[in-house]
Amino acid sequence: FPSHDTLRTLPDTLRKACSRADSVYAQAWIESIIGCGFVLLLTRGLAMPAAKEISLKLQEVCQIQSHAMSVAQWRHGPQAAVLEGNLVIVIKTRSSFEQELEQAIHDLNERGAKVLVVVIGEFPLPQSTDYSTLVLDAPMHPWLDSIVVLQCFYLLIEHLAKRLRLDPDKPPWLSKVTLTN
Repeated sequence: FPSHDTLRTLPDTLRKACSRADSVYAQAWIESIIGCGFVLLLTRGLAMPAAKEISLKLQEVCQIQSHAMSVAQWRHGPQAAVLEGNLVIVIKTRSSFEQELEQAIHDLNERGAKVLVVVIGEFPLPQSTDYSTLVLDAPMHPWLDSIVVLQCFYLLIEHLAKRLRLDPDKPPWLSKVTLTN
């Protein structure tokens, strides 16, 4: 479990994640996502809830169809639907299954998919690949990795929505209040 000292370092790590979302490099990601029509998010382990949240925000704030799934689930059939030019975001945290995700990245590149990879800390990445990698600073404890990923993506999604001329604070047809009888 993250210690009190570890948690004290988290705000600085989150500030750095915010600066990555405002970088010129992140703008290239936004341009990759615009017009893609559908985004598949792949990960494994503790990053799965973050991937599902990112998928939800892409749908409700940016009106982009997306789906998040475990790379293990993807291997059992849905991988057949990923074709040349499809956009896939792979989230690699220290709690992920690194080798399995690296193999998926390799396979996706072989098919001609457009692969964007977000990693926490220093991961060895395969050579001669055709994907863009966004590296985020690692918090002091791996259980906090997904929080850092989400912090960056919340801002990326806000920038993406504005680029699409959408109001990220008032998504159309979305009600944050559900009335029940």
